[in-house]
Amino acid sequence: MESRAATRVAGTLSPAHDRIGSTSRDELPIVVVGDPHNSRLRVVIEAIAGIEARILTLDAFRDGACAGDPTLVALIALAACPAPDDPCLNTLAHFRKMGIAVIAYADNARAWPLGARCRVLLAGANQLLDSREIDFSASIRTTLAAELERAGNSKAEARNVRMLAERHGFIGESGAIRDVFSQVIRISPLSDLPVLIIGESGTGKELVGRAIRALDPKRCAFPFVSVNCAAINPNLAESELFGYVRGAFTGAAAQRKGYFLAAQGGVLFLDEIGELSLEMQSKLLRVLEEREVLQVGADRTRPVDARVIAATNRDIATLVRTGAFRADLLFRLNVLSIRISPLRERPEDLRPLAEHFAQAAWTAMGHLAPGIAPDFINALALLPLPGNARELRNLITFSIAHKTDSGPLGLKDLPPDLLRELALVGAAPECRPADDDDTLERSSPLAVLREHQWHLGEYLAHCERDILAAAIRTTCSQTEAARLLGVTPRSIYNKLRKHRIAPGGAHC
Repeated sequence: MESRAATRVAGTLSPAHDRIGSTSRDELPIVVVGDPHNSRLRVVIEAIAGIEARILTLDAFRDGACAGDPTLVALIALAACPAPDDPCLNTLAHFRKMGIAVIAYADNARAWPLGARCRVLLAGANQLLDSREIDFSASIRTTLAAELERAGNSKAEARNVRMLAERHGFIGESGAIRDVFSQVIRISPLSDLPVLIIGESGTGKELVGRAIRALDPKRCAFPFVSVNCAAINPNLAESELFGYVRGAFTGAAAQRKGYFLAAQGGVLFLDEIGELSLEMQSKLLRVLEEREVLQVGADRTRPVDARVIAATNRDIATLVRTGAFRADLLFRLNVLSIRISPLRERPEDLRPLAEHFAQAAWTAMGHLAPGIAPDFINALALLPLPGNARELRNLITFSIAHKTDSGPLGLKDLPPDLLRELALVGAAPECRPADDDDTLERSSPLAVLREHQWHLGEYLAHCERDILAAAIRTTCSQTEAARLLGVTPRSIYNKLRKHRIAPGGAHC
């Protein structure tokens, strides 16, 4: 056990336990969450008694009492077998979202139904220990030691990973983009296994594919062949993918390798795999299984050694259910999979991506980069950007190309159609004062419905918008607004974009 680790115990503890030992900035903090009257919490505290500790209440922790001194591990007591909507699962998710390793424990946890244990792990727990077991104290120490060792090394590793990610074009600060690149690092060395990449158009699926090939020690020196399956003529798909021999059909004056053999030793990237016909899916499955291709017109197969990375922007599971995609091919491709979140779910990545694309555009034009004004980024945050990073890059390139001055990119540099779209932001009426009885009477739900000739859905959307706007004006923070309304920050972000509400008030 690390002797320099600090322990933060969150929960309502008696004043006598306000301070145990001392801490320093370099110590590795732990949070213990639980009922102070629960005997298991005392066992946990005794199990880690050799570590110097400072104890905080859970409320103090949530209020940022240890801000700037990041917690690495949370030990969380669960009172009972959690139902799907149990608030304790939100607590687990809260710590996990903050990048904190979570160790959960509960009496008789090993006897819980399998579904309940899965819920705890899905919510964010790394481990679920049974506090009724005889060796519970030893398990706590062993598990905690392993987590602290991992966490103690993670800072340097994270810095190295970030540098490597940026070198391969992964720009962003969100946990989602870091997770994607971490998966790339893990699966790249598994050179003979296929990969399935799922993500909306413009999220960077080919970028991920190229990074996998670049970090694959067996494949990195060989070709990366990218094929858009949606652009292949269905009648020519077999000859395009597998090649053909001379004289195989009219016009076949010379032999052609085909994409599989062209990628020999390297990677074949099959973009929009869901667009292949069922017949071609069957033949692709056979190639993956047998690792050999039969060229059109040939009388014998040829061995092929190419790693297949498939990508799609469609819901592949739905395609399987509707019969448009073979289930056995999905099972074969989905050995390793990466899902890329859309940009609207990664607001932290908007500014670094915009700055990266702007720098590239200005460099290509031979100009010094004057930067980007805050109102330009705020405007981008209100746009849907269905094309994700690709659309963002094109938008910024357009804005720079049509810029008429040498100043930073600002609101005036956006295309006119986007300015017209943004002009609608904030057009809905503001909330009326809640303490004005006359106003409330005039604004009764049925009166509003009649006045605007709305149906119920339109009225509910109006109410949601007004509540969101009021929460943002009051808190000046999406995170605090989420806490006030009892939803997740991501939900707040998505609803702000849906209703075209600016992310902060003028007074914030």
